Amino acid sequence: MWRYDEWVRKASQFFEAPKSLHGEFDCRFSALPSLDEEAVSSLDRQLRIKMPSGIREFLLVGAGGLSYSMHFHPNDEGLKIMEELFWHERALVSSLELCVASEFADYQVCCIEWTSTWPESQSKLFWHELFPFAYISTGDSIGMEPPQTGGSSIYYMNHDGEENMPKIADSFEEYLELMQELCFLNFYQWHNFMDPKTNKIRRDEKLRKLHQLFGVT
Repeated sequence: MWRYDEWVRKASQFFEAPKSLHGEFDCRFSALPSLDEEAVSSLDRQLRIKMPSGIREFLLVGAGGLSYSMHFHPNDEGLKIMEELFWHERALVSSLELCVASEFADYQVCCIEWTSTWPESQSKLFWHELFPFAYISTGDSIGMEPPQTGGSSIYYMNHDGEENMPKIADSFEEYLELMQELCFLNFYQWHNFMDPKTNKIRRDEKLRKLHQLFGVT
């Protein structure tokens, strides 16, 4: 079994004990208690789109949901590193609600309501099939292909239009690993560290400098 509890523990450590020498953190992190089997099954019965197994296990083993926000304000040395990584950024801001079980039903309703004015298309139908499990303050969501579609990929659900829905990862677990390795940055900043041909992370000098910026060892 994938160690969702260990992932939550490491995420908590990242936000509660930042060690960067290159700036100041203003962080918030909270995790709800994990749920029991009865609570998860009861929730699943209420949902239009059934819960993928990885997300179900996360609720049982990891947490009943978590949220975080981060403002990173670099010092002079940090700005030099940031200029190499994010040429247009002078601070880093990130926030996310992840697998908040009590919000799943509302996520699904909101996705239907938001797309009500979109023209009928395969993209719109695909949007309605995804299981939204994370919410970003910009109004965007993160969704996963449910089991009945035969897939498990993760997609960025951009509220600006059904055509703007890039694939993020091949699985829920890969998405969690990417979040952690990329220091919980917002998704729109991930491209600085990804190979555009393979959509996989490049473990190169840029990634090393990102870890240096955040004090990750």
